[in-house]
Amino acid sequence: MRIALLLAALLATATAHAADAPKVKLACERLLPKEALAKHGYSGAVATLDASGTVLDCDLQGKALMKVAIACPAWGKDEKVMRQSMDNGKKALKGATDLPGVGRQAYSGSMSGIALTQFWDDDTPCYVTLTAMDAPAARALVRDLAGKLTPAAIAP
Repeated sequence: MRIALLLAALLATATAHAADAPKVKLACERLLPKEALAKHGYSGAVATLDASGTVLDCDLQGKALMKVAIACPAWGKDEKVMRQSMDNGKKALKGATDLPGVGRQAYSGSMSGIALTQFWDDDTPCYVTLTAMDAPAARALVRDLAGKLTPAAIAP
């Protein structure tokens, strides 16, 4: 329940400024290609894109339940707002630890027994949240995903 509220708050912030949203094209298959998913034991992803076109949920199909939410909000280019949002997200997690070498900022922790890994991308106005039952698997996937999240991968 708490994790759903945290994700809802993050996504609400992302969609609140839809009119100012960056022009992006988010697609699970562009950011999580089949070979990357197969490497982690997944066969594909079911996508849900919000009305603003700036928040994409990819429910991974395979060995363990994992959800990847990619948000590219209008305020994603505002370093102060993004830093504050990331810091608040980290404070909300139990046992949060930094993940060095992933984007501008990344951390992993848990909430209500569910692993949550989040990173702020270094070259796009996006951030990614992975929720999973398996924290090591989420951390491994987030490193691959960070490499795939590029300006070209989200270009309209």
